[in-house]
Amino acid sequence: MKKGFTLVELLVVVAIIGLLVSISIGATRNYREKARDARIKAVLGQVRSVASMIYDKNYSYEGLCSGGTLNSSEYPKTLAIIAQDVREINGGENVVCSATQEQYCVSSRLTYGSNKKYCVDFTGYTGEDLPLCDSAMCQP
Repeated sequence: MKKGFTLVELLVVVAIIGLLVSISIGATRNYREKARDARIKAVLGQVRSVASMIYDKNYSYEGLCSGGTLNSSEYPKTLAIIAQDVREINGGENVVCSATQEQYCVSSRLTYGSNKKYCVDFTGYTGEDLPLCDSAMCQP
């Protein structure tokens, strides 16, 4: 009786290993996209603190936004970094920002899933699957 493996047995083992690798690569890509989304959510959560500082200084949220995105001339280090982080994560798309004297809304597209968005507003609301801010409040 011969010792060793036949060519068919080796090919079966290689095919099984290839299948397992392809499954794990697909799952890893989903985890990376979900991690990017978690980072976008965390970064947009920081806007709430900056908005409070702007309101305390000016008694208005209007300085938070400029031209439909974050106003990097107001608290330039913080808001510029937030805007840049989100652009790097979601493929170059700007944060959408809308503010009035008493209200603000900041949102961005997420990377995982199709057309998911994340929104933060002056009420303390944060949520997904809402339209991007076109008013100063996240609208369901």
